[in-house]
Amino acid sequence: MNFKTSTYSISRAAGLAAALVGLAGIARADKLDYSNGFAGQNSLTLTQASPSGYTWQPVQSGALVLTEDPALRRNALPHLRSSAFSTKQLAIGKFSTMFRFRMSTTATHNLAYGITFCLQTSGPNALGGPGSGLGYGPDNNGGGLQSISKSVAVRFAVDNVASSKGVSLTGLLVNGASVDGGISLASSGIDFNSGNIYEASIDYDAVTLRVKVTDLKTSASSTRSYTVDVAKVVGGQTAHVGFTGGAGAFTAQQLIGAWKFDSSLVTPAVTQVAVSPSVVLGGDSAEGTVRLKEPVSTDTEVKLTTTTTTATVPTTVVVPAGSTTQTFPVTTTPVATTTTDSVTASVAGTSTKGSVTLSPVGVGSVQIDHANVSINYLPEGKSAVGTITLQAIAKAGPVTVTLTSAVPGVATVPSTVTVPQGAQTVDFPILTYHVDINTPSLITAVANGSRRTTTLTVRPLRVNSVDVTTTTLKGGAGSAASITLEAPAPTAGVTINLSSNYACLQLPASVFVPAGATTAQFRITTSAVTKSTLVLVTASSRTNNVYSKITVTP
Repeated sequence: MNFKTSTYSISRAAGLAAALVGLAGIARADKLDYSNGFAGQNSLTLTQASPSGYTWQPVQSGALVLTEDPALRRNALPHLRSSAFSTKQLAIGKFSTMFRFRMSTTATHNLAYGITFCLQTSGPNALGGPGSGLGYGPDNNGGGLQSISKSVAVRFAVDNVASSKGVSLTGLLVNGASVDGGISLASSGIDFNSGNIYEASIDYDAVTLRVKVTDLKTSASSTRSYTVDVAKVVGGQTAHVGFTGGAGAFTAQQLIGAWKFDSSLVTPAVTQVAVSPSVVLGGDSAEGTVRLKEPVSTDTEVKLTTTTTTATVPTTVVVPAGSTTQTFPVTTTPVATTTTDSVTASVAGTSTKGSVTLSPVGVGSVQIDHANVSINYLPEGKSAVGTITLQAIAKAGPVTVTLTSAVPGVATVPSTVTVPQGAQTVDFPILTYHVDINTPSLITAVANGSRRTTTLTVRPLRVNSVDVTTTTLKGGAGSAASITLEAPAPTAGVTINLSSNYACLQLPASVFVPAGATTAQFRITTSAVTKSTLVLVTASSRTNNVYSKITVTP
């Protein structure tokens, strides 16, 4: 059978195959971009070896046609083979590529063989054998022993020679090696016989070639990695990049619908992982940020781990294409003691650590019972109730709070109080003592490194009232009287001064209120007057005066 070899540069197409084209994913693709199909492009060289009389149409409806099904093209014959490579050599030290493809047949025979994604330095029109050679290597069934040397390829093939139902295969090929055999994709649910559209994503970081193929209809996928030095195999840092396809006695229509190739990639490198705030109350949430050295050209997954279970992060976070940073949530649990947890971010063999410190619950506030205390002023000798409120409920266990008073001779507090587990507040007593002037004392509450203060000012005791049994006295008569304090007198008692503004009313110069008492009695006497006289009786403490009015009549 006579074969002819045809070479084309892509420059025309009838339209776009809507289901195959429209590839998205690589944000920066400055080498090759056929994401909207192959219509109108001219940077590829296409080569096909086909029987005489067969007219090859390399682009149909926007898709690249590597082989055709005889039932679709009546003048097509078996043993077709073709290649489509970049006309110029492209950098291949590091790269990322995505393409969509479909294998299908309408003939009575079974679908067989398939395609490769290939990087090679043999030339833009390099072409291997047909059939099981996939247009890359030798066809061991007699179709031809041609192969592409100095090359690295990934196969996507169907073997229908050994069984009536084809087995979908993948695998790495080097230097035009035989394509027979391979790795079965059956366990991953991948079946190229289905005629579904598949998307292949291949990334290379100068060490590892990662290949993922996904059935876009069923979402079944398979991911495999291969260690290979591509530059060493092909003999340089540049190569022709593209596809090969082959068919034998059993053939099919093999289409590439969309393709992107980017060799300007930077290997992702993580430089920082940070948590804000860096110190957080155990049980509260925080926000982490992972930072890469340079913007990434594809969505890049970064692995996250922590050293303990007190802080929890997602297992991975994705840095979007074109970005260097991404945030992630950090959840924490209550702790009984200060705990520092390390957060590690890893990608492409690089890693870095950050940390978050979890604090046990501390004092949120300390207050004095304002129902009994006016703006934190308290009369000497009067007691009050203080309240400790923690920053959060004491979930990790009881919390001991240390209390101090700056002037314990004026105001005293317990040395410690305990907030029970499950509670958030606790009360404590405050006792006050005698002062000569207003005297402030700073009350401090401390727990787990958290300190809160409030100021209590103790002032001298005030007299509330002075009372006379009758408000009208005839000159020469007398009456019982009393004074009342605002609070019980302190330990040493309190002396209250007395006076009147007219000599016709006589009373003691002072009255003593003993410790613990709030009142004291005294007696008033009067002298004869010639006219009614309004007299003021004054009771004076160290800080205030109160009055009572008495009328003395003739």
